[in-house]
Amino acid sequence: MIWASCHKPPIIAELKTPCAVQAVIIDMRNLDGCKYLLQLTDGTKLLPLNWPATFPQEDGLKIWITYDIVKDGASMCMAEDQMVTLQCVQKRESSDGAFLRDCPKVIDPMRVDWMKEVIIERDPNRIDRYQYLEGFAYMFYCNTSKCLYDCAGRLICTRTEDDKGCQDIFSEIKNQTVIWVLNN
Repeated sequence: MIWASCHKPPIIAELKTPCAVQAVIIDMRNLDGCKYLLQLTDGTKLLPLNWPATFPQEDGLKIWITYDIVKDGASMCMAEDQMVTLQCVQKRESSDGAFLRDCPKVIDPMRVDWMKEVIIERDPNRIDRYQYLEGFAYMFYCNTSKCLYDCAGRLICTRTEDDKGCQDIFSEIKNQTVIWVLNN
């Protein structure tokens, strides 16, 4: 990253501005000259010039920010829409206190590594997507069980034909969409 300006970015800890803008950290290290960018809900990508040393740069982590646009600057990344100085940054939390991660809406399970692995391992005949908490969950319908996974591929619960387990979680999922069916 090249910083070309007459002023030094402010130290975030000294500022008291409330964080008010939703963003997601995205790992752009696969592009030459890039590191982590912040993507806003409208898709705008921001390159922060003053990242706090103690704040984690984790791909997909949902955060709150407040920022100022840098008008006189250039970067080597060139994947950003705007360069910014952060005035405030903090992790967003779900209602249960867990930190939120970006939860993409999967349309094709064969393009998601963890889903391909579950398909091979469990041999489901159908996969449904549901809205769940702040994102999505995916139900894999297998011969003798239903397995519900969060969007990161973590098993939330398993329900067999003889078992009424997962009732509390099943009541929280909504808006079912079939995204994959096994063709025999």
